[in-house]
Amino acid sequence: LIAKSLRKLASETKRIVDQLKPLQSQAKDETEIGSFEELIDNAESILQAANKLPPPVDKKEKGKGEKKTKTS
Repeated sequence: LIAKSLRKLASETKRIVDQLKPLQSQAKDETEIGSFEELIDNAESILQAANKLPPPVDKKEKGKGEKKTKTS
């Protein structure tokens, strides 16, 4: 579940950063510029962690007719 959550977090992080990048050029004072730089650094950390994950594993789901049987 951690890998799945990290992939979702990375996806949303990329989306948010893409939306905020145009605002970065409008930053006027040093605190705003610093906040955008910190945001980008944190986003890059998340994306790098997600890139280190192995590829997702497809789990086969059981059909309606398949049930586990208990052997005695």
